[in-house]
Amino acid sequence: MLSLCFLRLGRTGTAMLLTLLLGVAWQTQAKTELPLAPVQALLTEKRLVVGLAVSELGTNSRWQLNPQQQFPLMSVFKFPQAILVLKHVDEGKLRLDQQVSIDRRQLMLKTWSPMLKDHTAQQFSLTVKELLRYSVSLSDNNACDILFNLIGGPAALQQYFVDLGITDVQIRINEFGLNQKFSAQYENWIKPAAALELLEKFYAAELLSSHSQQLLWDLMLETPTGQKRLKAGIGNDALLAHKTGTSSQDTDGLLAGINDIGIVQLPDGRAYAIAIFVKNSYESFDDTERLIAEISSKVYQAFTQQ
Repeated sequence: MLSLCFLRLGRTGTAMLLTLLLGVAWQTQAKTELPLAPVQALLTEKRLVVGLAVSELGTNSRWQLNPQQQFPLMSVFKFPQAILVLKHVDEGKLRLDQQVSIDRRQLMLKTWSPMLKDHTAQQFSLTVKELLRYSVSLSDNNACDILFNLIGGPAALQQYFVDLGITDVQIRINEFGLNQKFSAQYENWIKPAAALELLEKFYAAELLSSHSQQLLWDLMLETPTGQKRLKAGIGNDALLAHKTGTSSQDTDGLLAGINDIGIVQLPDGRAYAIAIFVKNSYESFDDTERLIAEISSKVYQAFTQQ
């Protein structure tokens, strides 16, 4: 179905052209089967909770594990925030080349912020497009909060979800709020099924202009974060546009949330959306990331019959 795809240039052009050509055929061919038993077997004796939602884009096929549990969003919320920022651009409320003045004295200095490493002056300015790159591709916490200031804060993002009809999500605080105390990381949450719905709407090009759609796709494709999560479970010839989320760890070794959600574009033009959330993990950070990679691999193998 043509409405389920948008043409991308460069590396993604061939894959997306195949998607366009094969879209109707998806409706008649056999759907991919994803048995959940191999995924559940990975969770044996694990001290954590996993939420999984997968959909084969262009079909009605979905697979879910704990889809109605609430999981801490962490930096995954920078994906819908970027959609809302770009919606403002499409509506003429913001411009991508609009300069934003930044004073580092008003920012968090003890947080993940590649932006502050790149820009050491007390005062500097960046464009909205540059802030999006820092927030989405590099998951910069300060850039995220600056963008929130441009669109009305967390409440505006919550309202955007309401407007989309996606109700199983809560956005209450920004990155500054998330950094105040460990328990604050549970304030923003989403259910895996809701995350999947947002990915599906994004891929179906229902939310943004073609230019904004392409920009956000590229930013998610280029992100270097989470290389040991979803990315580690797919083949080298597949494309992954994704957004990660990572919590801090409390004194007892508890990880509030380690996440990765995105869209995998297969070489034959098919695509699937996948959202993996892990909460309340007492496993090590490396083992938790490895579990996400293993689940990703099981899903990829189901789609490629490897």
